[in-house]
Amino acid sequence: MDTSSLPHFVPNAGMRLAADDKIISHTGDTGPSPDIVELAREADVFLAEATFPEHVLTAKDAPFLSTARQVGEYAAGAGVGELVLTHLRPGTEAADAPRSARAAFTGEIEVAVPGLERGLA
Repeated sequence: MDTSSLPHFVPNAGMRLAADDKIISHTGDTGPSPDIVELAREADVFLAEATFPEHVLTAKDAPFLSTARQVGEYAAGAGVGELVLTHLRPGTEAADAPRSARAAFTGEIEVAVPGLERGLA
């Protein structure tokens, strides 16, 4: 397991887990960081905070929260297999976050929901 300190209102560490030639990476709650691409590099599954679809609503929050568009760019740059968007702001329309991520990432995109399971065959 590798971890990386990432920006948020409180201390946060993203993590990268590898086992049996499979990799899963998770940002936790985070703002923008160039370290995210390395954290997600060639991950089979990349779970990434995407609080807002396109833009963080306030400038004071922008260093500490991410958008689906940003994480789509990170996923594309890291060459991940699948992107799972997490931590969406309540009230976000179901299709908005994946649509925003799709602007940069052409792989499979899902939104994390209770009960979502992922097998890494």
